Amino acid sequence: MTDETLNTAFANMSLVSSQLIEQTEKVQRWVGVWLSDDDEFGHPEYELVERHKRTLELYQELTDRIRLSTKYMQFDLEVTKRENAQLLKLLNELFDKYETSDDLQGD
Repeated sequence: MTDETLNTAFANMSLVSSQLIEQTEKVQRWVGVWLSDDDEFGHPEYELVERHKRTLELYQELTDRIRLSTKYMQFDLEVTKRENAQLLKLLNELFDKYETSDDLQGD
């Protein structure tokens, strides 16, 4: 997974999150027009707003988990790349020593 792909995924998650927030705020304003503070419980509109809030909170929690997992995977990938580069360098050094010793024995 490239950095560009990850950045695109994060941008898409942020966009969806902001759209959910906007929709929830619209529903809350709409419900506020028809409900007074005294009688909001028990109305289907109030329950809809609460369901939107719970959905948004769940989405934000999942987004945070995905971001954390992705950051861990990026870190792990970078460490693996460094380890691979070190091992490749070591193999090349060993191969060069082996070739050199073969050249010396052939003389």
